[in-house]
Amino acid sequence: MKSDHWVRTFLAQPITHQPGTVFMYNSAATYMCSAIVQKLVGQPILQYLTPRLFEPLAIQAPTWESCPKGINTGAGA
Repeated sequence: MKSDHWVRTFLAQPITHQPGTVFMYNSAATYMCSAIVQKLVGQPILQYLTPRLFEPLAIQAPTWESCPKGINTGAGA
């Protein structure tokens, strides 16, 4: 995203289709889920998920990019 404040940028986007009518892959939506979890649990989602998901699945040293505000993208590799 071009802005340093990705949450605001996401929320400012117009809704171009009636919800549920068109499939569109949306990495920004996974970022928003990550931002919500971080706000609720008080730590980045990567840190939160490591003992709960990645370690039990034997995924070592997972990484995600972060936005300028320190929120993990929650998508991509």
